[in-house]
Amino acid sequence: MMYYLIALIILLLVILGATLVLFHRQGKRLEEELQHAIDNEDIKSQHLKDVSVTFSDTLNKIILSCRNIESQPCICQNSDVAKAVENIRFDSQQLAQYANEILEMSNTQGNIPHSKKIQVNLIELIMSYRREIMYDVKDNVQVNLHTDLSSQTKFWVNTTIFRQLVMHILRYAARATTHGSINICYAAEGQGLRFWFENTTDSAPNDSIKTLLSSKTDLSSLDNIECDKDTIMSMSLCKSIITTLKGNIEASSQQTDTNYLNTITFWIPCIFGEE
Repeated sequence: MMYYLIALIILLLVILGATLVLFHRQGKRLEEELQHAIDNEDIKSQHLKDVSVTFSDTLNKIILSCRNIESQPCICQNSDVAKAVENIRFDSQQLAQYANEILEMSNTQGNIPHSKKIQVNLIELIMSYRREIMYDVKDNVQVNLHTDLSSQTKFWVNTTIFRQLVMHILRYAARATTHGSINICYAAEGQGLRFWFENTTDSAPNDSIKTLLSSKTDLSSLDNIECDKDTIMSMSLCKSIITTLKGNIEASSQQTDTNYLNTITFWIPCIFGEE
């Protein structure tokens, strides 16, 4: 009986040793694969940085050249040429914004974990976005801020990702609003924040925005979407961010006595806190 017990103990020790060796090899292999993935991610991030900087520099030169051309008296007298130069400058500015955002995201991924959050004053953050969008809106368009939250309200957020989300919505509203107002509204709801962005427009709203933001829409197939490329890119990115943040986003519109009121609404979970 003793021999059987000793043999069983030896067998168990052999199995345990083999298991430990297997786990060690598996752990080492996973560690090597993880390091390989990190190295590849670093290479891609660095490549994005290099491309974005080169792209942005080239676009800024185009923008500067357009402004120089627009300042020439002979150009101002030719409305067709002036309009063409203005369109080139506007499109270059839009592309430069995307290049800067890619660079910003690359820098963030390279230095800070993707989910890194910091505590910020909510109204100060939103006011900074309002000041930024004021450079893009038409002269006769007002940008208003509405909330019932305290001016001391603080919350935890990845400011890089959150800025991408809000500014893309605001830039879409700025492009669509020729006069009237853009309203930035937000309130606490459940365990998160509800934002809604209202803008006035003369033309009937395009249902493609609702389609783009629909959870059932595959944004990889956009052949039937009747939107400009800027809107497609903006709304696609917004939807991706909302999905990452485990929130929801939608668009709606209604006709008033004088115009149309378009609204983009999103909700994201967040943690509130006071210093």
